[in-house]
Amino acid sequence: MAFDKKEYDRKYNQAHKKEYNEWRRKYRKEHKTELAEQRKKYRQKNKKKIAKQRYGYNLKHKEEIAKYCRERYVKISNWYYNNIKELSCFDCGYSFWDKPYMADFHHLHGKDGRSGMLGFITHCSYDRVIEELSGGVYICPNCHRERHPERWRSLCR
Repeated sequence: MAFDKKEYDRKYNQAHKKEYNEWRRKYRKEHKTELAEQRKKYRQKNKKKIAKQRYGYNLKHKEEIAKYCRERYVKISNWYYNNIKELSCFDCGYSFWDKPYMADFHHLHGKDGRSGMLGFITHCSYDRVIEELSGGVYICPNCHRERHPERWRSLCR
């Protein structure tokens, strides 16, 4: 019987899987910044290759992705409309019961660089969106303009 290196490696890796995973976890923890820099360089160097892979994946799984996005959007919309009807404007008390589309979302601690909630809602997980929507207050458009007068001053001149 001849020596089969692939079979030997497979058996060895199975026998030592736990130790290897522990070593790998420890190594990644100790070299976190170096590995992040390596990934960043790789992504910059191989932008076209990565984009092609993503495009190929999206083409192969187009129906799955569309179904997932629709389900997530319906789930978030249902949560929003079920909860917003119970709320009123944080500042003036206007009730959103009959017009839930009138509610503006106001972040209490800044937006962390996001430009709009629509993109955030369409690209993030349900749990992340609910967590984000729980971290602010709902106010009517008039009160929102009063909170951000700097945005509207240039339009009034």
